[in-house]
Amino acid sequence: MSIDKWDPLNEFLRLRNLFNDVFDRTLQSSRSDQETLPAHIWSPVVDVYKNKNEIVINAELPGIKEDDIQITLKGDVLSIYGERPASYRNGEMTVHRLERSYGVFQREVKIPSTHVDVDAMRSSYQEGVLQIVLPIIEDHFSIQIPIKS
Repeated sequence: MSIDKWDPLNEFLRLRNLFNDVFDRTLQSSRSDQETLPAHIWSPVVDVYKNKNEIVINAELPGIKEDDIQITLKGDVLSIYGERPASYRNGEMTVHRLERSYGVFQREVKIPSTHVDVDAMRSSYQEGVLQIVLPIIEDHFSIQIPIKS
């Protein structure tokens, strides 16, 4: 009689692969080979940093042209909007696997509550990463009010 060591990570990976196979077969049988898959709903990942001078937002947007990105700031919500076109064309090829996300996206990020210098805001786009810098205005209106008896 031999004793096998149980490895929970291997069991989890085996279960994940089983689920992936089931969903792949279900999706393949529910559409014909000639159909084009609909655009995926997706949202880019972002990092938000704040120091005493500025708030920095970095968003991953690979494969998107700079002209196809719109940025708006309304109150304390920064919105990033755009679209990544599909790399396949309807009727020209058969899709065997589609893991990347395509289509319209909108990502809203609540910025830390503070006053932003809207005239000095700036953004850059390099190697698929959008960086937005929001300079912070110091609040000079905060004063202590003495209590008089």
